[in-house]
Amino acid sequence: TTSPTTPLLLDDEDAVGSGENNGGGASAKFLEIKRWTERTIKNHGFWAVFSLAAIPNGAFDLCGICCGQLGVPFWTFFLATLSGKSLVRAPMQTTGMVLSARKSSSEVIIKAIKAFAPNLGLDLMVESHFQALRKIATQAEIEVGGEGE
Repeated sequence: TTSPTTPLLLDDEDAVGSGENNGGGASAKFLEIKRWTERTIKNHGFWAVFSLAAIPNGAFDLCGICCGQLGVPFWTFFLATLSGKSLVRAPMQTTGMVLSARKSSSEVIIKAIKAFAPNLGLDLMVESHFQALRKIATQAEIEVGGEGE
């Protein structure tokens, strides 16, 4: 178990740079994410890497860097990454893309977003994404699921 006083592998100055013009907010958030990633990998190893690989996120590069610094064996990192991306992430993304291209499915998804997060504007963002996907499918004369507009 890692205690809050356990030294980090990257010191804070290396992670965000030195000087007075760091910005503050973004640097503090980065350090928080870095510390969480290090702790999680130390405590959960394979399953932490698997989970971070399975979830589409831009912070997976940080996971790889932390694994290298923590000395996670190559095959543990490789198999966890391969499993997470191929067994979870790829099927999840494929299903999401197919469902989003179908008008009936996209309407259900938008209604659910409106119900759970009505004031965030996510429904408009997702709706425009779905419209763009349907336009691309129509332009390419691809019929998705046998449904048309």
